[in-house]
Amino acid sequence: LTLAHAPGNSVVSDGDEGGVLLNQADQIGTIPNGDLDVWWFIACKGRPILLTASRVDAEATLTPRMRLYGPNGALVKSDFGAVAWISIQAPATGRYMVVVGDGTVGRAGVGTYRLSSSGILSGLGFCTPMRQGSSLVYTGAGGTPGASFTLLSAPNITTPLSAWTRISTNQFGEYGEFSFSRALDTTLKQIYFRMTEP
Repeated sequence: LTLAHAPGNSVVSDGDEGGVLLNQADQIGTIPNGDLDVWWFIACKGRPILLTASRVDAEATLTPRMRLYGPNGALVKSDFGAVAWISIQAPATGRYMVVVGDGTVGRAGVGTYRLSSSGILSGLGFCTPMRQGSSLVYTGAGGTPGASFTLLSAPNITTPLSAWTRISTNQFGEYGEFSFSRALDTTLKQIYFRMTEP
């Protein structure tokens, strides 16, 4: 029995493939009869995402089938073929799930696939800031859903941690996302942010 549930955290069984996808880093997986491999990644709203799952061995009976689920658990897009291909603009910021299996009739195909990705975040990260009036709005994802975090800032990344300015304490959203805004200061050449969890 193989179960994949979205949204939520997934557990990869010992000896199986799946886990965190890294940007522009290929993953190799094998699909025996009836298997599903579950992968996940973080993406920013509006950012172009490209995912491909291709059959490694041309003689294999596997027809890669790929399904992409959004942060709310809804199916975003699916495809299957010798090369399954999903190209979208992320509809929301948060954690996405990719389920790879077989797409042949009866799900009887087996073989090895290569999963490739681009446009995604690797772990906790910031999206591109957006200007709203006289403020900059910062968003991101990859945190622990519901966990508290403290946001710090400094004008120089080499500043000792004890000297960073505490901006706020907040909680990650239900999908691990976060957002905050700051008044636009044109005198600042650069600003760095750091998040810490208690």
